[in-house]
Amino acid sequence: MFILPPARLPKKEYLAKTSTFVRCCADVVISIPQEKSICLAWRILQPIGWFLFGGGIYPGESILAAAMRHLRVDTGLDLEEARFRYLDEYRYQYVGEEGALQDAISKTFVVECEKIELLSVTISPDEYNPAKGLKQFRKPELGTYGVPEPIMHIYNQIFP
Repeated sequence: MFILPPARLPKKEYLAKTSTFVRCCADVVISIPQEKSICLAWRILQPIGWFLFGGGIYPGESILAAAMRHLRVDTGLDLEEARFRYLDEYRYQYVGEEGALQDAISKTFVVECEKIELLSVTISPDEYNPAKGLKQFRKPELGTYGVPEPIMHIYNQIFP
């Protein structure tokens, strides 16, 4: 495999161009095994609502490296590679920022955390609402908060 040089477009231009393609994302869900719960944050960008941490993968970047980068940028959690466990690939469709249908495939990882570790989380205001913070969800709560169906499936994979 050869490494591509980094290529970055301004965010608005990137979103306009990628709305015509299926985006490939690396996402991370934080789980608290002792409480059979997952943690989500309120996204202020599309898709808006309670969602995982993550986003696009840079050219030449591994999927795991992208997941680790997004978790670090979105929450401040800088966790070692061994804590990331690959779950599955999910597909999301939503109305993007430019009003066009956006289609994304997410390579999703889970990271198990202790509640005490989550006290240091700082939610990034660039994509999430820090005022709503990190919210812990158990299975019954997921349905009442209108989270996307793939997140329900993710919960069921983590806690069968």
